[in-house]
Amino acid sequence: YGKNIGQEVVISLYSAGLTEKKELYRHKVLTNKFITKPVRTNIPQPHQPMVSWDISGGGIVVGFQENYDLAFLDLTGKKNASFSHKYTKVPVTDEDKKKFFAGMTFSSGDGKVSRGAPKYVKDNTEFPKYKPVFSGILTDPEGNILVLLPETGDKKVVFDAFDPKGKFIARVSLQVEGKVFMSTAIFHEKSVWLLSADEDNEMSVKKFKIAGL
Repeated sequence: YGKNIGQEVVISLYSAGLTEKKELYRHKVLTNKFITKPVRTNIPQPHQPMVSWDISGGGIVVGFQENYDLAFLDLTGKKNASFSHKYTKVPVTDEDKKKFFAGMTFSSGDGKVSRGAPKYVKDNTEFPKYKPVFSGILTDPEGNILVLLPETGDKKVVFDAFDPKGKFIARVSLQVEGKVFMSTAIFHEKSVWLLSADEDNEMSVKKFKIAGL
């Protein structure tokens, strides 16, 4: 508490009986900052890169969202191979910062709720220079690797598709309505099932056919 120490993401291998067998991967992240003054609280840190991973070829494919470098790890944690892909860095703008703080609400202690962020939140919020390069990693039943790209606000879900060895196939764009949760996507029989939410946060499940297979 009171120190900017960040957190860590740890990926470990467990037996079928939930006995830990091996730590495969560890990486520092800064998603939250804990403070004790003027209040003891946790302050989320926006636009910070996270770790994404999925099962691939008997091991895992993993990447830190700060760059477009992905690695294949076996079940001992050894890196067997890696691949990179070109990308353009997107800076975190002053408008992004204003929008982040404007979306907050807080209570001043007298029962009144104000919109925006109090000073202690602004003082303890750390914005990175650039936004995360991607937002997630998924693999399909054939072992292809789908790297999800950040949302652009144009009602599209965009991802880069790579074959099981990391060779680039194509950039894919899905036209969608509302917010789509690609981290819960299920691939089945040449289709993908997606969970989405509309403006009223009403949830629905949608099925997309994967053409060309």
